[in-house]
Amino acid sequence: MLFPSFILDDLLYNDFQSIDNKTKVTKLDNGYNLQIAIPGVASDKVSVELDPVQNQIAVEVLEASEFVSTFKKVYDIPTSIDHDTIETSIEYGVLTIKMTRKQESSRRKLM
Repeated sequence: MLFPSFILDDLLYNDFQSIDNKTKVTKLDNGYNLQIAIPGVASDKVSVELDPVQNQIAVEVLEASEFVSTFKKVYDIPTSIDHDTIETSIEYGVLTIKMTRKQESSRRKLM
């Protein structure tokens, strides 16, 4: 027998727990990419909101899938991020939030 019967019973007859979503942050030359695993979740069931006052991005999955339960997570973002350039996309079960840094002001003489 490949598996003991108690393992087969667990595999065949018990519901699995939802997989916890994973988050990956990648630093780029001009900003950051935040990637969140949300397998099986349709793009219309995901809400991404920017709170410029708190400098945070809130990600919420509004409807569970087979692999992900509903959740809401808040991520602090660096103050150097240009809020007008934040882009989001979902591809192959991964939500990507691309954040670009503000253009640095050049130093100038005022007086």
